Amino acid sequence: MSKKTDKRSFSPQLKKTLTLVLPVAAGGVIVDQLTKIWAASCLKNHSPIEIIPGVIRLHYAENTGAAFSMLSGQRVFFIALTVIVLAVVGYVLWKGHIRNHFGYCAVALCVSGTIGNFIDRLLYGYVVDMFEPTFISFAIFNVADICLTVGGILLAIYLLFLHEKYQPSKADKHHSESA
Repeated sequence: MSKKTDKRSFSPQLKKTLTLVLPVAAGGVIVDQLTKIWAASCLKNHSPIEIIPGVIRLHYAENTGAAFSMLSGQRVFFIALTVIVLAVVGYVLWKGHIRNHFGYCAVALCVSGTIGNFIDRLLYGYVVDMFEPTFISFAIFNVADICLTVGGILLAIYLLFLHEKYQPSKADKHHSESA
């Protein structure tokens, strides 16, 4: 294989995606799925466990909808929406629209949460939740939801304040011009 072929097959965007997005996203999915397996085996059919009394407890729940059980029972809709969202994110990454580590981390967290809940919907028809705030009336959530929320906030910060301020380095300009 020639060096020219290698450069084309591993563009700077693909390299960044493989080295930054995939490990963070995979790590989030693994932690999410392990906590859900643990919740199903240790919390299901048991009384909630107080972690910090008056603040948060572990309480097994099955959610067939989105946040706050919105659109409950719309499994096919959520699966289709997830596929579309992941395709759009893949396109955005492939085209190089994310331009710095902050943006890549934000996208990776969003992808992680999306895939974590997607796996549940595919396998079980519902999402396993286990973290229940007790100091306010709020939804029960899981690690994937935390990843989505944090990633969404970081992505909003990136798009509002950092995206346009990023100037590609000379190396980035050189790679994109030669590709």
